[in-house]
Amino acid sequence: MAILNLSLKSNTDGGKDIAAQALARLSITSYPRVAFPGQRSLELVQPLLRLLSIDRDALQNVEGLFALTNLASLDDLHRHRIMAEHGVPQIDQCLFHEHPMLRRAATECVANLAQYHAFVVVCGGTLPLEEKDLGAKLYLSSSTERVKLLAL
Repeated sequence: MAILNLSLKSNTDGGKDIAAQALARLSITSYPRVAFPGQRSLELVQPLLRLLSIDRDALQNVEGLFALTNLASLDDLHRHRIMAEHGVPQIDQCLFHEHPMLRRAATECVANLAQYHAFVVVCGGTLPLEEKDLGAKLYLSSSTERVKLLAL
């Protein structure tokens, strides 16, 4: 996909930002697995995280977060990719932003990431060892604000 290539390489910083925002809008309005078949949906993570910055306007941040939320809802592979690209601190930063839509989008993204065991562990929590209890019980033992927000 040409837009994905424009967002990753051989483009100016402004061009990468515009391409990343276009990818975010595509990811929000269509199912990511259909719009970006195969491994292409995993390649979206890096350009979408580029939109999460205090240097960007609120719309770019919100669109980036909503697109990441859709990706995080797909499977553990996408959740792992978001964590591997160091997206958690950027998403965490948005949880405490003054803009309400930005906080809402970040909360939704964290809620989708919380389905991934490694994310819960990084946040200081534990999951039960028995497979039958995984969906029913979530023990959060950390005192960080992110985990408190998840527990609420």
